[in-house]
Amino acid sequence: MIDEGLRKAVTTLTWEELRRSSKIHPPFVDMHQGYGVIKEEIEECDEAMTIIKAHLDGLWRCTRVDDLGVFKGVAIAIKKCAIELALEAIQVAAVAEKLINVYSAEEKQQE
Repeated sequence: MIDEGLRKAVTTLTWEELRRSSKIHPPFVDMHQGYGVIKEEIEECDEAMTIIKAHLDGLWRCTRVDDLGVFKGVAIAIKKCAIELALEAIQVAAVAEKLINVYSAEEKQQE
């Protein structure tokens, strides 16, 4: 189970990423662009997870042959990749929030 304090921290990081990226990137031109941006971020998450899974196989090989030295190195690599995955996931959440905000504003204008 995920700790609520951690959930709040990640939510805060999502808002910070949204603020940071909004200074750099203009609003989406249309839904197609928004889709493309979030798809790219999700693909980056998939790539990070693929690397983690590959390292997991290496971790298992080390376990089977009792190679503690390499085992630790692989665990370090998994940690680094997991942090990258978390960063990419925060970007996905920030882009999703940007989509929600942009298209909620458009709905209000159409009313």
